[in-house]
Amino acid sequence: MRLRGRAGWALLMVMLLTGCATLSDAVRAPAPPLAATDPARLVGRWDGEVDLTFPDRTLIVHSVSRKGDGWTAQIEYGTTGLYLNSLAGVVDDTGGALTLRFVTPLASAVRLTLQGDTLLRGTFRLANENQDRPIDLKRTARGSEPAPSTALDRVSKAAAAPTATSRSASARAETTTAAASPPLAPSTQPELATALPKLLMGRWEGDLDFTVSARLLVIDSVKREGDTWVVVARSGVADADLTPVPLTIDTGQDRVVIRYNTSFASRATLTLHADGALRGVFRFAFEAKDRQLEYKRVATATATAGTAERIEPLAVTFRNPSDQDTVRDASLIVTGTASSSKGIARVVVTLNGAEVHRQSESGAPKSVVVSVPVTFVAGSNTLTLTAAEPDGTVRQDVRTVVFTPAATGPVAPPSPVTREQWAVVIGAGQYQSAAIPRLRYAVPDAEAVYRTLTGPGGFAKDHVVLLTDNAERKPTLRNIRWALGTFLARSARKDDTVVIFFAGHGAPETDLRGAERDGLAK
Repeated sequence: MRLRGRAGWALLMVMLLTGCATLSDAVRAPAPPLAATDPARLVGRWDGEVDLTFPDRTLIVHSVSRKGDGWTAQIEYGTTGLYLNSLAGVVDDTGGALTLRFVTPLASAVRLTLQGDTLLRGTFRLANENQDRPIDLKRTARGSEPAPSTALDRVSKAAAAPTATSRSASARAETTTAAASPPLAPSTQPELATALPKLLMGRWEGDLDFTVSARLLVIDSVKREGDTWVVVARSGVADADLTPVPLTIDTGQDRVVIRYNTSFASRATLTLHADGALRGVFRFAFEAKDRQLEYKRVATATATAGTAERIEPLAVTFRNPSDQDTVRDASLIVTGTASSSKGIARVVVTLNGAEVHRQSESGAPKSVVVSVPVTFVAGSNTLTLTAAEPDGTVRQDVRTVVFTPAATGPVAPPSPVTREQWAVVIGAGQYQSAAIPRLRYAVPDAEAVYRTLTGPGGFAKDHVVLLTDNAERKPTLRNIRWALGTFLARSARKDDTVVIFFAGHGAPETDLRGAERDGLAK
């Protein structure tokens, strides 16, 4: 052992005496080349196209590891580098070639074979097609570091700014401003209930790192009611698709944080900063990662581009019926609207002086639509639609409707009613998308309900539709729509019994009324 130790020290001394070049060269010596079938050759970033509406494709292979008798690849794949999905792929190294196979979240199958060292070539098959589409991906980076943006990425960014130079300068300025501007602290506002509406109300515009980057947020009103903030807001990509969003304000931890869910169940969480900007994150309902979002106010609640806001006076009108209408049916659905730039606080409908409908709007929306069923008396009837603004201003519209019953002969005794029983039973346990976990008991539960209905329940078998993974009819969207919208709609009649049973996955739906604290309908 002593001889080996002395020999090692002697060798080290020789290397040091001959200079550092020998040691440096040993460290920098390139690793041996990878074999043609070494799965590590797949690691890196690949970009290319496929013949689809959005052709750009990005594949990032992070690692390839041995799993049992095969190889598994940890990858990210998506339409562009803007939104990639984490997936697991299978690598086949037999036959002297490397082949990577994986399934996308939309159940499309991809098969790629390594050609040389810079090209992956193969096929892409959509879940709803029976033919393959060719796909070529070229290596753009050896590791998973970012590569040049794809065409769709560049188009999206170009739409947000006239030139690359101005956008670059703007981005640097925004980064500097964001870094220098801390979140606004509510404790610095002596009268928060008065100050916060002035800080938030108005039109906000911003960009998101997505194909359609533009985002709008319009906050129409903000007011304090007890321990909560009541906010009326709208969100969208452009003015034409602005829709109401349930927006909440949290002033805890000395921050002003607003949260809202869009009509597609995407979520935004933003913090008000001292420079007047709203900065935070936006998460799409179909993604598992956050995207950065920044809004800047371009108009306050009282001014737009230096011009006073257009004041719309309170307007109230019936849509149906028309004044002096004559009707033969005693029952009618009356509709009307009320609008005001100050908001609508209350709407009341009366028939012949008696109140038949009342609704109070805590958020004071700019417009309200009313739809109310009424029953007329024979002769002349007076309908009144009354709306009030938050400050008490009231307007109304009046309609006169004449009900003339149709002449009838002797009334025949009612025929006996034959009541039937109908049912649609759905059990969806296996979904086409590999990203949706399988449900073990959805199908057995549906089958048990079917047996109960057609057995002890007394339902005729031809009156019950069964849609499960094991049934002749599968629980596809098309079959479900047929069962509910065609089979039941055409079969069931008044006084019949209808049973609908569903076992499967669900998805969140936005609460547009603003009644839920988390913004999701229950």
